[in-house]
Amino acid sequence: MSNSTGREIDIPKGEAAPHLGHRRFARFGPIAVSFAVATAILTLLVFADFTPIKPNSVVVLGFFIANVVIILLLFVLLIAEGARLYRARRAQQAGARLHLRIVALFSIIAAVPAILISTVGSITLDRSLNPAFMQDVRGFIYNTAEAARLFRESQCRSLLQEAALTATDLDRARGLMDVDRKLYLDLFTSRTKFLGFASAALMKADGSLVETVPSDAAKSIFKPEATDFDDARKNEPLCLVIDEGRSFVALRKLPSADDLFLYAARPIDPFAVQFPTQASNLINLFENFDAHRRNIQLAFATMFVLIALVMLLSATWMGLAFATRLVTPIRRLISATDQVSSGNLYVQVPVNPSDGELNSLGETFNKMTSELRLQQNRLIAASELIEARRAFTESVLSGVPVAVIGLDGEGRVNVINPSALKLLSLSIERAIGEPLNEVIPELTAILAESQSTPQRPVQSQMTIVREGRERTVNVRLSTNTTGETYYSVITLDDITDLVQAQRTSAWAD
Repeated sequence: MSNSTGREIDIPKGEAAPHLGHRRFARFGPIAVSFAVATAILTLLVFADFTPIKPNSVVVLGFFIANVVIILLLFVLLIAEGARLYRARRAQQAGARLHLRIVALFSIIAAVPAILISTVGSITLDRSLNPAFMQDVRGFIYNTAEAARLFRESQCRSLLQEAALTATDLDRARGLMDVDRKLYLDLFTSRTKFLGFASAALMKADGSLVETVPSDAAKSIFKPEATDFDDARKNEPLCLVIDEGRSFVALRKLPSADDLFLYAARPIDPFAVQFPTQASNLINLFENFDAHRRNIQLAFATMFVLIALVMLLSATWMGLAFATRLVTPIRRLISATDQVSSGNLYVQVPVNPSDGELNSLGETFNKMTSELRLQQNRLIAASELIEARRAFTESVLSGVPVAVIGLDGEGRVNVINPSALKLLSLSIERAIGEPLNEVIPELTAILAESQSTPQRPVQSQMTIVREGRERTVNVRLSTNTTGETYYSVITLDDITDLVQAQRTSAWAD
């Protein structure tokens, strides 16, 4: 409420003064946080071997216990600050919700970097001790046999397909064998070289050779078993392996020949031969590394998590403390604003130079309330003057026999005197706020003319019929502007009696 005495009122600081134990606890907080941060940094330096202290089992255990104790202490500090915030929220103190939001915001801002660093550090540690390529190697190694089989099968399928196509081509040209055997052999040789066969031959089911490419390849050609020829007749997708697993042999039957087969040999890719041995060596290497990795990773990860937790809790506490320091002057401003909203413009907030920029905000608020008081006084004085002028205008208009109608910028009636109400047979409720073309339709044309030429008044004479009585009036409409708004004044002068007298005089003459 407004202070009728005009005396400025200082609002309280928004919170009860903390008791002695709480102030001591609050002073202990920065010391504990500083000690926690120093311990975390020292732990990191020792583990990184940047100090003369060697990270043996005793040192590691000591730092582990120290970090755990510090974490518990920081938890106690955070719980105390959280309880204080909860009590303020329950007591519905001014700015309690704002305090909670600021605390939540600062906690998130403090937590996100710590969590991010902790996550990045854990991932870095895991990737350092367990590189990503080793994970790929794990799957690759344990699927070595399957990979080798698939690779060999792909080579076998390729050889079988090319051998089948070659057998079909040779079968179509088999008539050339009796006519020009040399030309047929040249065709066979070109196909063999083009497809990359190491050796090729046409042989019968008993293993006897008909033609070989190259011509001296008979000694390197392996004689298939009878079951191999049976599989070839059934077009089974099987390859023969020779030369101690270093070559594939495809046996395909010529389609139109009952006892003639194509023998095609091709070396297996050396990678497919060496791959199993290399995979075995990688398996041994990975298993030796994996045996020592887990213990090292566990020790470093535990200490790293403890350090990250110390930094996270320290940052969170500092965020809480800073939020409390920030929200206190804001709480005072909220209390002062509440009083201003209730009408008390004499309120002043205490100004503390240690509040920094918020100090300027308090000073600005005090200046604002002072200016509001001045503006309020001026508005009250102006309102009283306007009210006096309005009353004077109404009294003047009520005594004027001429009908006067005032219009706003939208053509609505906002002023009408008793003479106009009597002349037009209107009530003030039906006239005020209504458009002129609905209240007095006869004046619509004059209003439109005035709007087209607002610089000069419009005068006219017209007849108005109300309640069966015909009245002759002189109409004058003038428009005035104030800034970007304009208003119009219409005067209606009843000259019915004068016109009647003139008519009577004219008839008398």
